[in-house]
Amino acid sequence: MLINTFLDTEDFVHLYYPEDEPVAAQGCGAGARMASKYPPRPPSPEYSQVVVPSTSEMSDRERYRAPPQPEPPPHRVRAADLYPRLRTHYDEPGLDAGFTPICGEFVQWVGRTADGGTIAMSNYRLHVQPRRRNGPGASIPLRLIDALEIRDLLHLIVLCKNGRQLKCSFNTGDQCIEWWRRLNTALAPIGSIQETFAAAYAAWAKEQPPTSVHRALMRASQSPQRHWFGPEVERLGFTSKGAWRVTAANAEYKLCPSYPPLLVVPASVCDEDLDSVARFRAMRRVPAVVWRHRGNGAVIARSSQPEVGWLGWRSSEDERLLAAFVSACNADRGMQTPNNNKQLKLLIVDARSYASAVTNRARGGGCECQQYYPAADIQFMCLPNIHHVRRSFQQMRALAAEPSDQANWHSNLERTLWLQYVSGVVRAASVVARAVAGARPVLVHCSDGWDRTPQIVAAAQLILDPYYRTLEGFRVLIEREWLDFGHKFADRCGHQFGPEDPNERSPIFLQWLDVVHQMMLQFPCSFEFNEAYLIKLGTHVHSCMFGTFLCNTRRERADCRAPDLTPHVWHLLRAPAYRNHLYSPHHLDQV
Repeated sequence: MLINTFLDTEDFVHLYYPEDEPVAAQGCGAGARMASKYPPRPPSPEYSQVVVPSTSEMSDRERYRAPPQPEPPPHRVRAADLYPRLRTHYDEPGLDAGFTPICGEFVQWVGRTADGGTIAMSNYRLHVQPRRRNGPGASIPLRLIDALEIRDLLHLIVLCKNGRQLKCSFNTGDQCIEWWRRLNTALAPIGSIQETFAAAYAAWAKEQPPTSVHRALMRASQSPQRHWFGPEVERLGFTSKGAWRVTAANAEYKLCPSYPPLLVVPASVCDEDLDSVARFRAMRRVPAVVWRHRGNGAVIARSSQPEVGWLGWRSSEDERLLAAFVSACNADRGMQTPNNNKQLKLLIVDARSYASAVTNRARGGGCECQQYYPAADIQFMCLPNIHHVRRSFQQMRALAAEPSDQANWHSNLERTLWLQYVSGVVRAASVVARAVAGARPVLVHCSDGWDRTPQIVAAAQLILDPYYRTLEGFRVLIEREWLDFGHKFADRCGHQFGPEDPNERSPIFLQWLDVVHQMMLQFPCSFEFNEAYLIKLGTHVHSCMFGTFLCNTRRERADCRAPDLTPHVWHLLRAPAYRNHLYSPHHLDQV
């Protein structure tokens, strides 16, 4: 059974055994000199004196009893006890894995490919090395693999979750089937966080020398991290005029299990009303403020759909909460607010189409009724759901493996609808950014508020706030909008603990990274990070080498102790290779 506690050298506590008091020696020699030099201390009055019987008063059994032996120190749990080294199996002698394993990684299988190269599999990656040693090898984390296919009996096709596709050929069909079987065995569902490679890597990295890069990564991961909430509340000016307040109604995740413990809401709304609103919103995801325009006071809020249903249910607490957003923004206007005193309505941006929103009423969902929210306007963005995005990605991945010089390649790319979907997210983010820049508060939601909603909200903040285009700000943006507000990374990326549902998989976060990439192409000097940063981040979202993107919610990550048992990815991404050399900090305008 795996032990879910890892002990480091400095954390290991040794038992203390006090030494015996010096005893006055009788006779001559060294003992007598010791006795004269160190006379016995008188008993302290603070303690009761213990009377020791003389030798003549002891029984023979007591006199010749062996002195008590000190208890052995407790056994230290080492990485080799939790994650023992694995034996390497070679399909034929003289083979080499072709790569250097990292901490906690052990090569399990090494074989030969049809071109004379090697294929190797460890507990972390699949590595294919061509015959020419100076040629580029391909290393793919096992959890990055989406599907495996066998074509023409001799070709193993590896389809990856980041759009990559690898073809490996063998001399015989038996070899191809055997490697297909080995990979399928390695891709079995994970039972717990202790079975992830992130936990094995952390356990072995803690025992590396202090100068090791792996030990440095673990030190950086386990050092106290400044959380985004407090600094962001101050930076965005939520406490300047008292129109907003920070509520701890979700401190124990009773208000909403998929929300962070602290939320920003209008000061006029009490926690009891928030609980009533939670019962009216899908998955109890209440409208909460995530960003404020420091110039005009307009805010961006996010939530899930209201549970209107076919009967047209309404909630007076929800209606008052949305009206309070408008009142708070009017009371918290900044210096850049238009001179007219006209109160602008709240803009509700529904990521779905109107038809989809109406269809959701059959399942108890729906959208806000205009007559119940007179201080709001509703605009539908017509973004696709996770199933359409998944099909589009699969078609785009298959097309990317074909030669791009084909006559109909670009028309086939258009038929995948991938670029249209990316353009739709950019367009929706532009609508939000334009409204907020015009001093108008915005509420964004889709069905459950954890897929299309973070895409729009995070992209809009990239447009409006140059801080989020820095390395530190981009991390804060992802931690807040994607991690703390409950994007289901485990379900969408296919690395949840236990049986998985293939219908829950969808590259929503990868699509948003493509949105960021499109912005970087148009404004190459406005981002501190480069394209390699996005590629590396997209890889480790799925690799399970880091605990940053494990589980579905912040609460689940805390329950399984992911921050304690695994490293985070952010220290790795601060390397100079991921910085944009064209970045100009003076580009503080909107993109």
